[in-house]
Amino acid sequence: MSLIADAIQPHLIFGLTRVNGHQTRPTLPDLIGGQAIFGFDLDFDNSTKSIITDFREPSPVLRAFASDGSRFASAAFQTVQNSVTDVLEKQKTAWSIIQTYYAAFYAGHCLLRLLGESCSQFDRSHVTRIVALANALGRVPDFQISATTYRCVIDPSGSIVRSTSIRDGKGGAHEAFWNVFGKRINRLGEEILVGRLGLVERQTIFSKIDDFRRNLCTNSAPFFSHLSIIRNEVQYRHSQKVWLPESLKSSERDQLSRLIGQWQRDPMDVDLNHGLDGTMERFMVSCAFLISLCACLLRRLADRSENPARSFIRLGPLALINK
Repeated sequence: MSLIADAIQPHLIFGLTRVNGHQTRPTLPDLIGGQAIFGFDLDFDNSTKSIITDFREPSPVLRAFASDGSRFASAAFQTVQNSVTDVLEKQKTAWSIIQTYYAAFYAGHCLLRLLGESCSQFDRSHVTRIVALANALGRVPDFQISATTYRCVIDPSGSIVRSTSIRDGKGGAHEAFWNVFGKRINRLGEEILVGRLGLVERQTIFSKIDDFRRNLCTNSAPFFSHLSIIRNEVQYRHSQKVWLPESLKSSERDQLSRLIGQWQRDPMDVDLNHGLDGTMERFMVSCAFLISLCACLLRRLADRSENPARSFIRLGPLALINK
C-alpha cells in the first residue's frame, strides 16, 4: 500500500470504515435542508456567518459524507476512463482534456470530503427550509442565508456540521472550490510533516504534496486555480492548440496520454516535475496525481473497513475501477 495512504489515513473522517452498503442519499445539503428523518439542533454563529447543525450522533453525517464522496469518486473514474485513448485523436483531444479536468475536479471533491470538509451547493429549497426552522426556533441569524456554495466542516465529534458561505453569490463555483481545496492541501502537508511516520518518510510525502500544491498555483494562478484556468482556456477560449484546424503533434498527444494514464499508479510514483515541457503537460500530470490519490485513499479505506465486502467504497466507486 502507498506510503502516502499511511500518512493521510489519520486525517480522514473517523468512522467511514463502518459505513456499509450502497450510499446514494441523502446528500449533505439534503441532510441539512431537505429531509425530516434525522432531527438536528439548528444554531448560528453570527461572527463567522455560519450555520451550525448538531445531529447529536455522527451516523447521519457520516452517511451523507460517504454518499457525496462515493458519488463524486464514481463520476471521476467514469469520466477519466476514456481520456487516455481519446487524447490521442485530433478530433477528440480538446474534449478529452476537458473531461480530464472534470475527473480531477470530482476526485478533489471526494478527497475533500474524506478529510472532513466539503464545498456543497445549497439550493433555494434548502435555504427556505433552514430559514423556516430558524423562524420556528426563534433563532434568526444576523446575516443573510443565500442559495450558494458553502464550505461545510465536520467537528471532531462527527455529529456537528458548520456551514459557511464561500461565494456570497459572487465568483465562480470552481474557483471557490479550488481555493478551499488548496488551503486544505496546505494544512494536510503541514500536519503530515509533524506526524508519526519517520522523518524521511514525512519529508518525502510533504515534498510530493507540496509539488502538487505548487502545480495548482502554476503561472501565479490565484486561489490554487491553475487547473480551472486551463480548462476555461480550452473550453471557452479554444486555446492551447487542441481545437481543429490546429492540433498538437502526435508526439505531444502521446505524452499527454502517458501522463494522464498515471492516474492508475501509486500517487507517490507520479512525477509532478521532471520532463514537463509545457503548461498542458503540467495540467495533465496534476490531474492524474489527484485522481490517483483519491483512488489510493479509497482503496485504503475499503481495505480497513469493518466489513470489506460490504464497504460503501467497494460497492460504489471501486466497483467501477475493477470493471
